[in-house]
Amino acid sequence: MTLFKSKVESTIAYGVSFASIRMLVGSTSALYLMNRGLTLEGLAFLKSLQALVMLIADIPLGYIADKFSRKLSTVIGVWFGVIWLGLTAWAPDLSIIYLGEIFNALSLCLVNGSYDALLIDTHKKFGSGEQLSHLLGRYNKHQFFYMALAAVMSAFFWSLNLKWIWIVAALLMFYQALFMHGLLAKDTFQNPSGEIKKLAPKEDFIRMMRFIYHSNSLRKCLPLAVLLGVFYQIIIQYWQPILRLWVKNELLTPIFSGAFICILLVQSGAGKLMQKVRSSERIKSVSMITIMISLMVIGWSLESPSMIMLLAIIILFFALRLATIDFDTDINQSVNSDDRATFFSMYSTGQRIVLIILFPVLGVLIQSMGFYSVIGIGVIVACMILFFEMSGITHPIGKSTRIENKSNVKA
Repeated sequence: MTLFKSKVESTIAYGVSFASIRMLVGSTSALYLMNRGLTLEGLAFLKSLQALVMLIADIPLGYIADKFSRKLSTVIGVWFGVIWLGLTAWAPDLSIIYLGEIFNALSLCLVNGSYDALLIDTHKKFGSGEQLSHLLGRYNKHQFFYMALAAVMSAFFWSLNLKWIWIVAALLMFYQALFMHGLLAKDTFQNPSGEIKKLAPKEDFIRMMRFIYHSNSLRKCLPLAVLLGVFYQIIIQYWQPILRLWVKNELLTPIFSGAFICILLVQSGAGKLMQKVRSSERIKSVSMITIMISLMVIGWSLESPSMIMLLAIIILFFALRLATIDFDTDINQSVNSDDRATFFSMYSTGQRIVLIILFPVLGVLIQSMGFYSVIGIGVIVACMILFFEMSGITHPIGKSTRIENKSNVKA
């Protein structure tokens, strides 16, 4: 008797486990690193180092995963996560922390694109006709719920030595790397012949660009999805400074911790909603209207901060996650299965490039206009997506989001 009913469920469990273990240290990482001697400038350099490594390595590693094995890439990424957590917990000096961060960046590159592609392919073979939007909703529901649970658990370590949470996370990640790889399906369906695929990055890149250009769905949906993803990353960076306008110093820690957990839980709720809806035709429109209303409430609250600001931020994250799942569904319907990991890596890299360009500009705008600039960017993005959605441009696929169920694939 197995714990999971299908390979789809066990694959979801593997990804949820990876994200949750990372979240054990995620909510306290900055505090721990600063306690180890890292200054604010050093912390900024550490994150810049992570971004640089991911910018360089993401697409090549996604491409290699497509050519050889997405499962192997995912498992190696988890092992790199073990090294990152172990080095950061042990680190006798700051140079080891910087080395660990390189492994962290490589871990994310190896897992993000290859795992998502593996999950979609596993669902395609074992999903029994379940709608793709339901699969992605189910994954997001579990992922954010257990991330919230991990955040609650990590709060108990605040009164102890924070080093222990890194040690616990490293041991849990080690267990996942060593014993849980069997939860992932063998990706023989990625390369049934077992032959080594020819590496031709230039030709494959040109072919992918032509495919995107000639695909109406990708050409029209992809830029809007990138814009939404960019704003999601912006609001992740600035929701705390915005909320700080309302929270008093003595209530800072409990309110921020509670808000962070609520933000994770409502995104889990968005996944549950996507799992239940039969038709997602109006999801983008409803989400964009909700985003605009939430942003306007936040903007109004900037002058006289109150509890309403916190509620609006939480609702904003719910709507953003709902729209993100819907866009991911549309995009995954159109992507060539053979290039899925590479495409996801290119998609993530495109968002990072836009953020690298936009963040300095946004910093200048905040200096002159305050957080109204963040609100303005969000409203513009939501209005653009709503306009194209109401014009019918973001739904050019015209086919069911139901994926074929093909059997005769070994688990």
